[in-house]
Amino acid sequence: MASIASEPIASAFKRLINNCIDGFLVLFPAGWIIIIFPKGGILSLFLGLILYYVFFESIWQRTPAKFLTKTKVVMVDGSKPDFKHILGRTLARLIPFDHLSFLSSHPVGWHDEFSGTLVVFSPPQPTNKEGHKKTGLRQEISPAVIFLILFTLVLVFYGLELIFAD
Repeated sequence: MASIASEPIASAFKRLINNCIDGFLVLFPAGWIIIIFPKGGILSLFLGLILYYVFFESIWQRTPAKFLTKTKVVMVDGSKPDFKHILGRTLARLIPFDHLSFLSSHPVGWHDEFSGTLVVFSPPQPTNKEGHKKTGLRQEISPAVIFLILFTLVLVFYGLELIFAD
């Protein structure tokens, strides 16, 4: 497996798991909004997807799924991506079949290539006696914060539906 800055590129299997978990976290609330309020639902879905990925990846370099699979987004040189690259990466996800583009022996998706980013395996660092910060889902984001974020996304979807309703 190739590596960047001593971190191996995430396998196609981990990318698939990330895709399934993140897809569920975006599509489940959006699906209910589309069922309840059919007008404007697709626009809400796209905005929810963009907000979800931009929020998580620009702050933590990880989505909830990436926390679980111990992967993160980096630039090809191993550095942290800036907002512009995360936004480009997120918008490229809207390309049809992009979510299948990493399923090969070289698990780099189109949204990775277009934005100059990669998803790498990056296990959490343990806390030591000097107090170095542990990383990972439980240490960086509590379940309450995740619930609050998802609840906010649902409200955004609902609010957009009300705006576009006749």
